[in-house]
Amino acid sequence: MSWKITLIGTGNVAAFWVKTLLGKSFCELNVIGSNVEKTNVFKAEHRMPTNAEFPLLDSDFILVCVQDRFIDAVLQTVPDHTPVFISAGFFSIQPYPHKNMGVMYPLQSIDKFALPNISEVPFLLELSPAHGAFVYDFAKEIGMKYVETDEKSRFQAHISAVFINNFGYFIMKQGLSLGIEEKLPLSIFQPLIQKTFANLLIEKDLQTGPARRGDQITMDKHMAMLSDEMKTTYSFLSDVITKKYPDEL
Repeated sequence: MSWKITLIGTGNVAAFWVKTLLGKSFCELNVIGSNVEKTNVFKAEHRMPTNAEFPLLDSDFILVCVQDRFIDAVLQTVPDHTPVFISAGFFSIQPYPHKNMGVMYPLQSIDKFALPNISEVPFLLELSPAHGAFVYDFAKEIGMKYVETDEKSRFQAHISAVFINNFGYFIMKQGLSLGIEEKLPLSIFQPLIQKTFANLLIEKDLQTGPARRGDQITMDKHMAMLSDEMKTTYSFLSDVITKKYPDEL
């Protein structure tokens, strides 16, 4: 089986798909950006042949990899009969019953400077009977790990991902920056980070720290050493944790 696949977008998720699909014998790949200049720069960055183009109407399916706010405009440009898959976690396809639409949402942190392999990316698929077996054939061909889901579950997974990845990354980067200020080697925190993630996957509640045990003396000492910006974050999170465990104070 061979497919003509069009990617619409030139951002991080599009870069992931190019890494996954470029050069594979089972597909021809075309990229469409918001303008010709962006498209050409993207193709050059990813060493795509400049002549690797075909009309949008010839696509076997289309992967839309743009920010949520641009998806509606993109959908106005794609043929109604061509299967279209949105690579977004929090976009509803319900307003488009006339489109042959589905969702292939990669539940992973994706940045073009640190692109994951397909084996590291679980997908949430939202499909319709009209898509037929080709989606499963494609998933098998690229080694995709996936779970079929509905819109509500996908939305919930996206919110979970924001808490786990986006907020978690931000907090840990702030924590590491305090160590960097004192010229501590980042490697000294690696076992703690690894243990934190290991604990997350254990069902037992393993929350620790001064906020859980109501150690206000230690929290006040910490606050005295922090910048105003970090004080706000520290105070808010400590308050949330303290309120969650009132019986332990």
